[in-house]
This record gives sequence, structure tokens and C-alpha cells, in this order.
Amino acid sequence: MAQVFEKVSPFMAYVETANSTGSGVLIDGGYVLTNAHVVWPFRTARIVFPNGTEFLDLPVKGVDTLSDLAVLGPIQALVDGVELARGESLMIGAELYLVGYPGEVEAFPQPTISRGVLARLREWDSAGLTYFQTDAAIAGGQSGGALVSDKGEVIGISGFTFGEAEFGLAVSSEDVRPIIGHVIAGRNPLDLVNRQVPSSRGSRRHVVETKNWWGQQAYVFQAAVGTTVDFEVAGESNVGFDIYDSVGKELLSVSGDYSTTVSERFVLEYDEPHFLVAWQYSEDSLELEVNSSHRLTAFADPDDGRRLRLNQLTYGNIDFPDDNDYYLLTLRKGQIVEIAARSALSDPFMLIDFYGAYDDQIIVDDDSGGGLFGTDSSIIYEAPHSGDFLVVIYDSKYEAPGGYTIEVRVAPTTSALTLTNRDSLFDDDSVSSTGFGLSHLYAAFADLPGSFEGIDPLDLGLSISDLGFEEYGLDFLSEIVSFGNAEPLQWFMAVSGELSGFERASFSLLDQSEEILEGFREGLSMSDEDLRVTDSGLLDAPRIGDASFAAWVEGLTDDVHLRMDMVMFRRGSVAGIVYNYYAPDTTPQVSTLEIARMLEVAITEYLVAR
Repeated sequence: MAQVFEKVSPFMAYVETANSTGSGVLIDGGYVLTNAHVVWPFRTARIVFPNGTEFLDLPVKGVDTLSDLAVLGPIQALVDGVELARGESLMIGAELYLVGYPGEVEAFPQPTISRGVLARLREWDSAGLTYFQTDAAIAGGQSGGALVSDKGEVIGISGFTFGEAEFGLAVSSEDVRPIIGHVIAGRNPLDLVNRQVPSSRGSRRHVVETKNWWGQQAYVFQAAVGTTVDFEVAGESNVGFDIYDSVGKELLSVSGDYSTTVSERFVLEYDEPHFLVAWQYSEDSLELEVNSSHRLTAFADPDDGRRLRLNQLTYGNIDFPDDNDYYLLTLRKGQIVEIAARSALSDPFMLIDFYGAYDDQIIVDDDSGGGLFGTDSSIIYEAPHSGDFLVVIYDSKYEAPGGYTIEVRVAPTTSALTLTNRDSLFDDDSVSSTGFGLSHLYAAFADLPGSFEGIDPLDLGLSISDLGFEEYGLDFLSEIVSFGNAEPLQWFMAVSGELSGFERASFSLLDQSEEILEGFREGLSMSDEDLRVTDSGLLDAPRIGDASFAAWVEGLTDDVHLRMDMVMFRRGSVAGIVYNYYAPDTTPQVSTLEIARMLEVAITEYLVAR
């Protein structure tokens, strides 16, 4: 044991960043090999060798987050690095040693050694990695240390603990050697090499496009302790942002209570990279603007929007805390596939979504795929229709980094389908599962001025069937309420209904405004013979919900001059229409847009709660 320690310890490096410590091994070329999670998200680290040699800001040459490896350097070493040896031929029960810096608190420490046996080999087939499991004592700070044979050969790099007994797991040196070459050369065979935190100066203003409900935009920023930073996020839908520190702890969460603009002031307590993750709730592609009093550097997430292929292994990465990666998968109606996400460094949570899906149609899984730590995800899925589906991966721990693999295979038609859905994740029995109903619709207008009174639509001779929505393809509309105000005279009607997936896909109205207006005019003339339309146009209104159309019509009925505004919109799976009637020469007490916003807020609250 003493001879093993004497042979290996001179090559062992103590690795320190602002928020963690670990171990490293000096290898040929003057490079220091350690774990990616030891140095992430920093670009440099402090390195100390047992002889007292110190490097204060040794650059991180690159990382590979699938194998959890990082290479630092190079340094001008006085000796060649240690050789990485093959250990797969060792017998179970062979004596092994862990050398590193576990639980270290000194500034210039000495490495330690612990002894155990080779308990078993564990294979991660999709990544092509072998792990040695040993009962040698291990503790925090050992990550990146050396697993050594009784001959003093470094056969593995320690990185994880396993099980309640906290066995040590070390990735095989044989598998590590080619990865080191890729990292040093900057090659990218798996799309995972050098997934480091961006380091450019950044900007105080960013405009990006979020593609769907799962789309995000992340930024990194760093400043001295005590620095105050003001943030503002604005979009075309309900927006918000979260701030995380470098270990994935949420420091601030801001949502706008269904507002399209939010702002907040943040004071830094740590001199380390922080992450701002901005988002907006929408199934559609929308523009998002992020402003800050401090420069923000944007992440370009190469995983989002990539296509998955049958029988093809795809490599992805959790690039920042709370990263949602979404992939596109084309399936035929009735096609049954098995989708598996596997990782060592992250705990992949997977869900299958599609445009217009209800929560009970979004299939989810966390740990049923087994894997190295029993945390892999696997879903057997039958496509309810033909088209594109979203495969979303995120880390259950909201941490980073973490490389993973995704594989899609055709499953036998006799396979048991995964039934767990997103709706079943909510345990609140008070949440309605019957859709956006009449009680929701009435609640939307609870804050109207007191002069407004509810009117039973039937007293006006109105019902869903009377309004003739069916003949215009709007038969999903199911609920109706109406309210009136005496002075100035104003009456409005609000209608709502739940959309199916296909109805939602066809409910994007923004590019058809003129055609819809013409149809609207014709529909009014046909449905009300006593109304003569004299003028009409599009309302100058911002977008409401995920898609909206707003128009006005003036006309004569029984020699009474009347104006009617209409706003039709979709928010998620719910559609809403507001008809507002008043005299053209008066200003309504509550504007048409205010009425539509009241309805939109109620729909959004319902969707978020559901």
C-alpha cells in the first residue's frame, strides 16, 4: 500500500474553485484530468500538487459531460504524467486503492489513500463506458481522483458514489483515453465536447424567440459580491424568469401574475457565475425581450429543436440549471415506440407532448428505465395521430451539467404502454378536471364595476345553439355569459370552450385577419336580417393569448346606430370570444380589450393550476 501511494501521489492534484474542491490526475502532455462537475461552470481552477507547486488560474481546456470528464492545462511539468492503464481484466475481489483529496480543508493539502476491493463492473452500454465499483472509503473531494491497482496502475477516475453503502464508482481509464484526445483537440464527435459556460462579454439587451411551451432562454452573468442588478423580461404572453447559482440553487423566481412584463432587482451574494432563465407560457413561437443593468451572455442550446430518428442514438446535455431540452420526433398514427433517456451525471425526466395536448395526454416518466443509478427514463408511447411530437428532457434535480443519450426504437405492438401522464402529477383534488366551465367564466368577470349586472343569455333569446357556432366550425364553444351596464349603455357577451389538439392547431388566426373580418361581416348579415352593416375594420389591439383576432362592426338595426367589437383568442387549450355592444358616440365604461384581458387572465389561471 505504501509503495502504491509513493508511486501515484506525486501526480495527484488538488483542484479548487470558488464553490467546490476535488481531485485531479496529472497525465501526459502536462494536462490535469478531473471530473466535469468539479470545475463546472468555471473556466479556470486553482491547482496544487503535493510538493507545493501551485497554479492559481489553470484554464479548463474542455469538458465532456457524458463521461463527466474535464481536462485542465497544459502546465510546464517537471515530470511526465501518469500512464492510464487497462483494468477490465482484474478479477472481482482484486485489491484496489483510491488516491485523492477527500474532505479537504487545507490550502496546501497532501493526498490520502484508502483501500478496498473490486466489487463488480458496471456497464453503461449506450455511452460505451465501464465503471469499477469498489468499497474503498470515499468522501466529497475524491471526485476526479485515481482508482489504482495493487501494481500502482491508474485504472480509473473516481466520480460517483453508489447505493446506501456509498460504494465508489470510477470510470475505466481504457474508456477515458480517447475522450481525453477529443477534449484536448476540441473535436465534437458526440456534440458534447466543450459544452462549457459561454464567456463572451454579452449585452444588456437581448431579443430572442421562444419556440413553444418548453422553450427557454438562459443567460450567465457574474459580478462582485454586493452588486445590484436590475432585470426586466417582456414578451407577448405570460412571462417570468428564475435565477440560479452555480450549484443549481434557485435564488429568485419572478412571474408576472399573468403579465407580459416583469422586473426585479437582484443583489449578488457570491462572486461566481449566476444563471438567469427566462420563459413565457405559449405553445406558439413568440418574441421575448430581456433587459438588464449588467451584461448577460446568452446560451445557445444546440439540443433544442433537433430531430430524433428511429434506431439512432442522440446525445444531449443539460447545459444550465433548469434546462428543458426539446426534440422533434415524427410518428404515424398508431405507431408504438420506446424512447429511453440515459445519463450518469443527471437524473433525466422525460415527457412526450404534442401541439394541442391536454395534461392527461402528455406522457411522463422519471426512473422506470433503470440504468447505472436507477434514474434513467423510458416511455412506451402510441402516437394518437400522425405528425411531430415533442420529446422533452430535463434534470429532476434542476442541476447542470449532465450529458445524456436518447434512443428511439420501434416497440412490439404487444408492449404495455406508459400510462403516467402530466395530469396525474398534480395531487390537488380541488383543481377542476372537467375543463374551463361556466363557473370559471362567471369568475372571470367578478371584478366588473358594480353598475354591471349579470344577464341570463336565455332572457335575451341567446344560447350556444342559437348563436350558430356549429356552422362556422366553432362547435367547441360550450359556455356563454352576458353582462349589462345602464349608463352609458353597454352590453357584452363572453363565450368559451375547450379545444382539441387539432382544433388548437387550426386556431392560429393572426395571418388571416382580413379573411376573418370578411367572413365576420357576412356571418352577421346572414344571421341577423334586421342588421345592416355600414362599416367595419380591425381593432388596433395587441395580441391576446397565444393567437387572437380583433375587429369592429357598425350597423343599423331598427334605426338604432350600434357598434359591436369582437375579440376572439386562444390561450393554451381554451378559446374565448368577447362581443361588446355600445353606441358608437359613447365610450364604454369597460373597454373591449379590458373585458378580453379579464377572460384571458381567468383562462391562464385555470391552465396553470391544472
